[in-house]
Amino acid sequence: MIYQIAIKNFKGINAIDIEGFKKINLFYGDNNSGKSSLLQGIYLATLFDNTNNLKDYFESSNLFRSLFNNFDTNAKNQIKVKTKDFSVELNLKPVTGENNFFVTPEGYKKLDEIKLNYIVKDENDDYIINNLIEKIETRQNNKGIIISKDDVNNNKYIIDSKYLEHCQGCKDKVFKLYNDLYDKGNHFQISDILKSIQPKLKEVIPVDNELYCDANMSEVLTLDVMGSGFTRLLSIFTVLYQCSSGIMFIDNMECGLGNQTLELLWKNIFKISEELNIQLFITSNSLNFIESYLHDYPELKEKIGMYKIAKAENSVCVI
Repeated sequence: MIYQIAIKNFKGINAIDIEGFKKINLFYGDNNSGKSSLLQGIYLATLFDNTNNLKDYFESSNLFRSLFNNFDTNAKNQIKVKTKDFSVELNLKPVTGENNFFVTPEGYKKLDEIKLNYIVKDENDDYIINNLIEKIETRQNNKGIIISKDDVNNNKYIIDSKYLEHCQGCKDKVFKLYNDLYDKGNHFQISDILKSIQPKLKEVIPVDNELYCDANMSEVLTLDVMGSGFTRLLSIFTVLYQCSSGIMFIDNMECGLGNQTLELLWKNIFKISEELNIQLFITSNSLNFIESYLHDYPELKEKIGMYKIAKAENSVCVI
């Protein structure tokens, strides 16, 4: 479980330090305050031995200059994460030779290669591995992301983490994860939860890269027909059930959800987090709702940390 982080010059963050994280951690604040940057920074630091998720992250965000605060590639870009057993330090370093920048047809100056130096140390501050990821690069000829890396040989020093965006870009990811649950016969747990808002629902069925709902009607319905709130809940619970003993990051969690579905979500998030030993990092604008919810369930207050993220002069801070 992560209990401390420190981030410098990453995306919308100049500098921020937080310690004492709990099982469930909620970041809230105004738009453009740095909440999503904070979430992505912690997530990126957990990916030192996860090639697939690294590729997914950089393929959806391959404008490498945007990883540096104010696009300043000369600034030291560093993310530190501490768990009970080990620490991770990630330094992002641009390769800024004459041939490593190009201008896109839209006129953007684009950096096409970046080095990720992951330093992993054990609880005694001894090196486990240094310079784990050699480099990540994209090419003008659209060959995609290339990753050179070494492997960690001890599972004790690996973090299983998953990130769920609030946009439509996560559709393929959710389908793959749900399809895996379906193949194992573990999808009915999600259907049972969703019956609270769709009582006629029997199950959600994956077919040809699309999810369909069997709701006892004359034909099955595509997921889109069920509404954005239903789709959002399905996405969150699908990723949760694939994150046992890991860490899940949820950006803008309440997107598309009303009070009824938010109550259903929070109730089950606490339950699943306990059952499957999942640590959660969440960005949200629903502070008023969660405060009223915790008022009805005071025993949960000790399990959730709430952090207001705000822009201060030349930095991002926790209030």
